Amino acid sequence: MSKIGLISDVHSNWDALSVALDKLKSEENVDELFLSGDLIGYGPDPNKCVDAIREASAVAVKGNHDAGLVGDLEIGFFNQWGIDAINWTRDNIADPNFNFIADMPETRFFSDKRISLLHGSSVAPLTKYILRKVDAYNSYQAREEDFFLQVYGHTHLPALYEIEDDDVNEHRMFSPEEFEFNRDNHYLVNPGSVGQPRDGNWKTSFAVLELDDNETPRKVKFFREEYPAEKVRQKIIDEGLPKELGDRLLEGR
Repeated sequence: MSKIGLISDVHSNWDALSVALDKLKSEENVDELFLSGDLIGYGPDPNKCVDAIREASAVAVKGNHDAGLVGDLEIGFFNQWGIDAINWTRDNIADPNFNFIADMPETRFFSDKRISLLHGSSVAPLTKYILRKVDAYNSYQAREEDFFLQVYGHTHLPALYEIEDDDVNEHRMFSPEEFEFNRDNHYLVNPGSVGQPRDGNWKTSFAVLELDDNETPRKVKFFREEYPAEKVRQKIIDEGLPKELGDRLLEGR
């Protein structure tokens, strides 16, 4: 049996990421770490976050903010807060960390585990949101590989969709809550956002995927943990980033 830590949408929030990593490594003893995009953007500590992900040898894919930073996505795709944060990040990120983000692929597929990893959706890996059951079904239908489990992000909302034939069930997951997979179905899992949750809960969000002895996904467990959000808000203001990016951290929006 092995465990994979699932994180997404870190958004340069080192204080939240450090709490999540400590829980995943020290208490959950994960064997691997999967990042489903948006390592940077919005927050004040891009270098600390990229350094930590590189040190952890995490398996990572690009999100839309990562792509915007390195020129793979037009800057006009973002709102003004996003543009300001990307430009600030470009001015402050170290070259090796910029190159690391540039080298991240948009999608990954692990044929032995039948796991797909991306940021948005199979329909558009960088930009499409999975917010409803129809979005989950469309991502499944648009798949290029026959995944059993797709791990995604982008919405900043923890979620689990179960596809059974042509039916889609949506499961609202709370912390700490486990869900055991049915081998006859297919699943899409969003661990929520580490660095900028948007479900009304300010606590950092992540998950642990447990695999059986055959390296097949068996169950997933969701977590929420407190972190010093007020401290991060002040750092955002001190760095000259939009104040609203700090304010929203305290409200989980």
